[in-house]
Amino acid sequence: MISVNDLKYTTVFIADNTEEPRHSFTGFIIKLATSQGESYFLCSCGHCFDKNIMNISFVISAIAENEEMSGITFNITVSPIKHPSLDIAYVDITNTIIKALNKYNIIFHFIEESDIILNDDRSSFNDLEDVYLVGYQAALGYTILAYPFIIKGNTASSIQFNFQNGFFTYANTKEGLSGCPVYIKVNEKYKLLGIHHSAKIRSLKITTDEFEKKYEESLGLSQEVYAFYILDFIREQYPLVTEK
Repeated sequence: MISVNDLKYTTVFIADNTEEPRHSFTGFIIKLATSQGESYFLCSCGHCFDKNIMNISFVISAIAENEEMSGITFNITVSPIKHPSLDIAYVDITNTIIKALNKYNIIFHFIEESDIILNDDRSSFNDLEDVYLVGYQAALGYTILAYPFIIKGNTASSIQFNFQNGFFTYANTKEGLSGCPVYIKVNEKYKLLGIHHSAKIRSLKITTDEFEKKYEESLGLSQEVYAFYILDFIREQYPLVTEK
């Protein structure tokens, strides 16, 4: 279970080093029992994992030898697995994480299956619910922060309905937060409800006799994908161990 003070340890800063201009985004790591043993999957949006082969850096939290918190940076080349119709993707990073667990005192909170709101769970929620997005804003550049931002918002569409495979929130999101986890509070703990897709904006243009200016205006809305989709997608390739 995820407590309020665990939230900052559940998200991953990811930088695409493949080519210039580089871009950064947010992700999280799901830990699952599979037929191959304990497995770890780095998850985010498909539009963030925008190449078939990528060199990425990502950071997870650990305790250094002096008992101070530090970030462990991994640099790996990956081939993201993208959903054929939804904007979600994952990378199997099991070998990387297992090596790190054997070497470092990891305090990162991996998301387990019991931490995820499943499709059948959505009917138990109200039309208006508080949500919490945890991630890194690209406006701060590639400086690795000790902690991500935690943004509180609320649902703008009912969780009970499936709107374009997800739901809308009123949350002040910026570039770099795509792929970040969206949590909802359940019995004083936090569960993964969605994956942040994008902020909704509209393009405007001012035209006079002297100049023309184009700009974008935030609508205050963000679009999220239900998290159970990424779980189901991973399970298609990595099923549970079943006894014969």
